[in-house]
Amino acid sequence: MNFDKIFKRVKETGNLTEINDFLLELSQDPKADGLKYIKYFITNLNSTQLDQILLNTIYFLGELGQKVALEDYFLNFINQQFYHSDRWVRDEIIKSLRKIQNSRTFPKESWKIIEGALREDYEPIVNSVLDIFEQLNEIRPEIIKEIILLLDSTNNKIKQKVQEILERNINNKEELVSILTLNENYKSLTKSCIRSLVILFFQSAITLEQFRESIEKSNWEESKKVEFLKEIDTYQRILLRGI
Repeated sequence: MNFDKIFKRVKETGNLTEINDFLLELSQDPKADGLKYIKYFITNLNSTQLDQILLNTIYFLGELGQKVALEDYFLNFINQQFYHSDRWVRDEIIKSLRKIQNSRTFPKESWKIIEGALREDYEPIVNSVLDIFEQLNEIRPEIIKEIILLLDSTNNKIKQKVQEILERNINNKEELVSILTLNENYKSLTKSCIRSLVILFFQSAITLEQFRESIEKSNWEESKKVEFLKEIDTYQRILLRGI
């Protein structure tokens, strides 16, 4: 397919439907040469026009980013679109970042977007951002807290990913207590979140009792400490009945 010829036509007509079709064709077998077309659209279309082809533009960059390391220019463009785009485009941005992470490191702005997306109220975005964290070997404790809070999700797919990420990144009760204590993270957990966390990490009454002792000895706020201990006691009784 002669992409230069097609580009010349859509450039002359300015037909946004044709441009979107062109972008989808480029994405079928993305090549770095296609970036010259993307750069033209970014540079020459006005903001209203660009918004109408943004979804497919981001999609192309993500598909290409799986194969080659994108220049900062294009990654910065992706980052800049996140804050003023609708949730469908934001989801595509997160999906594209997931693809791009295989070929290059991210600047701080990309991580700011990724980490902030954990607090989105649109479940597909949360699900997409968890796909990124599933690929990491190490996650900052501050972000582990945000992931713990997602144990409250009613979406089974999200909850399953959260559990897998937490099990891989928290190795023992000491690490768990440390993360909960950091910046008083424990204060953010709801009762149901505490319950899910306890069930996830403690399958025996003995290890649960050790966790209980750690909470009792902590300098946590008393009311929240009591809340944790109540959930621990309830689950401990269930475990003991099963012995």
